[in-house]
Amino acid sequence: MPKVDKQKPTPEEVIALQRKSVVENIYKSTLNWINQFEKYHKDTNLPGKLSDISDSKQLEEELCKYFTVCHKANGDEYSVTSLQSAINAFNQYFNDKTSKIKLIDLNNKKAYPDLWQTLNGKIKTLSASGYGETNGSDALTIDEVQRILLHPQTSNLESPGIAETFSIPPIFDIIESYDKYIAKCPPNADS
Repeated sequence: MPKVDKQKPTPEEVIALQRKSVVENIYKSTLNWINQFEKYHKDTNLPGKLSDISDSKQLEEELCKYFTVCHKANGDEYSVTSLQSAINAFNQYFNDKTSKIKLIDLNNKKAYPDLWQTLNGKIKTLSASGYGETNGSDALTIDEVQRILLHPQTSNLESPGIAETFSIPPIFDIIESYDKYIAKCPPNADS
């Protein structure tokens, strides 16, 4: 076996791999929510920035105030799922290495009861106004159910019957051989 020389990676190589681990949409969503919060801070003449917050109680108070009045740039309310995304974005931001507060979990309702009481009130208000509705799915029609039940894959009408079935003894070597054989069969090989 040839000996492989180990090289020390350059800082650029390490950073390149770390950047690849970042999911682009999560990064953009986090940045968007942080920018919205910073704009709220500026518009309401609150001192400091989000990055200056070093106490989790202060963070909870400021997020309560923010979520009480936040809405989209066009004046519409955010949907319930958007608010949940915001909590995840703030969580991501505050668990990043640039934050002064470390290892927080804004999803922990016991650790941040005021925040969650505010969010629950906001969610109930949004739901009552129609912003919490989901797009859900419709129930199947009778025709759709009949088509499913009459499909050859789910129907007993064209069943191969007991004569074409067999049992495999519980011996590992035999089961392994059958598994390999079945794995090599093309889909719909019996059709």
